[in-house]
Amino acid sequence: MATHIKSLNIESFRGLEGLKIENLGDVNIIVGDNNTGKTSVLEAIQLLCEPTEYNMATVAMQREKFKDSYFRIGLMDAIRYLFTMESKKKGSYNLKIKAEIYGKKYDVSVLGKDEIQIYDFSKLEGDGKQMRAFYFPLEQPPQNEVEEVDTLVGNICIDGKKNKAFELNKYTNIRKSTETHNALVNVMFISAMEHIAKDSFMNITQRADLSKKAVELLNKFDSRIVDIRYIGEGGRKFIPVFELEGVSEYIPLSLFGDGMKKALTVLNAIIGAVIDAEDGVVLIDEFETSLHTTAMDQVFKFMLTVAKELNVQLFLTTHSLEAIDTLLRCDEENVDKIKVVRLRKNDSKGAYAETIDGTEALIIRKKYKMEIRL
Repeated sequence: MATHIKSLNIESFRGLEGLKIENLGDVNIIVGDNNTGKTSVLEAIQLLCEPTEYNMATVAMQREKFKDSYFRIGLMDAIRYLFTMESKKKGSYNLKIKAEIYGKKYDVSVLGKDEIQIYDFSKLEGDGKQMRAFYFPLEQPPQNEVEEVDTLVGNICIDGKKNKAFELNKYTNIRKSTETHNALVNVMFISAMEHIAKDSFMNITQRADLSKKAVELLNKFDSRIVDIRYIGEGGRKFIPVFELEGVSEYIPLSLFGDGMKKALTVLNAIIGAVIDAEDGVVLIDEFETSLHTTAMDQVFKFMLTVAKELNVQLFLTTHSLEAIDTLLRCDEENVDKIKVVRLRKNDSKGAYAETIDGTEALIIRKKYKMEIRL
C-alpha cells in the first residue's frame, strides 16, 4: 500500500479548528464519539487533494445528495457551511488545510466574501441564460429583467498563491475541470449510502484482472457467480448483471443484498482512484455499513489486498468496534501499516486527535479488551 498523506493539519474547516493528525499510515481508521468531526476529516482530505471550484461544490453538497429535494439545503448555504461559524460571523470566509503529501508540505486555503451582484438577464447569451445550480435542475432566469443575486466571491489558494478565482451563486454553471494539475492527489469518497445509489461496476469492468478478483470476492456471498458485466436495454441504457452457474438468464445486481453491493462499491472506488494514476486516496465513511459480521473478514482482506496492489491509501471512519477488530486481525503481518486515529472533544479547542499504531491497537484489543474508540 502507500502513505501518500503523512500528516494533516486542519486549521479551519466546518466545525474543526487546529486539528493536527500526525503519523498517518497506509490504512487509517478514524474513530470517536458522535459529532467529533470524523466525516469532516474525510471531507477536508477530499478538498485538500483536489482544491478546485467543482470539488468544493461536490464536498459541500455531499451530505445532501441522498435527501429529497424538498429537504436539501441550497448550494450556496452548503458551501458556506464548509467554513467555521466564526469565519461566517465575520463575513469574511476563510478555510485552511495543511498536509504533508509525497514528502512535500502543502497549504490549501479558500478565501471568500459575500457580494450582491446585479444580473441583467436580457444581456446574457447562450450559457448565461441557463446556468446550473449544482445537483439541482436548471434554473430559468426571468427574461428582460434585472435581479440582485447573492454571490460568494473569492480565491482558492495553494501555498499562499491564488490558484483559482471564483464567483458562485444560484445560477453558476460549475463544471468539472479536465486539468489534471489541479489535483494534488487522486481521491475518491464513498459515503455510507453510496452502495445504494451509485454504479458499482464501471471501474471494475475496465480491468480484466480486477474483474476476476471481484468475482472471487463475490463467491463468498454467492458461490454460483461466474461473471459480472453490463447488458444493453436499448438506447444508452445499460444494466449491471451477474452471470450465475446453472442459470440461463442474467440476474440484475439490484436483486442482490446490500452487503454484496457494498463490497462492489468499495472495490469500484479503489480502482477508480487509480484509473488516471498508479496511486490515490480512498475515503470511506462508515466502512462497515451493510456488511454482516460474517462477511467483514473476507471483504476487508480483499480491500486491503487490492489497495496494496494499486498503491492506494485508505481513510475509514466507523463506530463499530467489531469492524475495527476484524480489520486489525485480518492481516496481522501488515498490521503495522494500520493506524487508529482517535478524535476526542476538547471543550476549549473543539476536537483533538491521537494516533495509535496498529500493532499497539491490536494488543490493546486482543490482550486487554480495552475500548479504543473514545
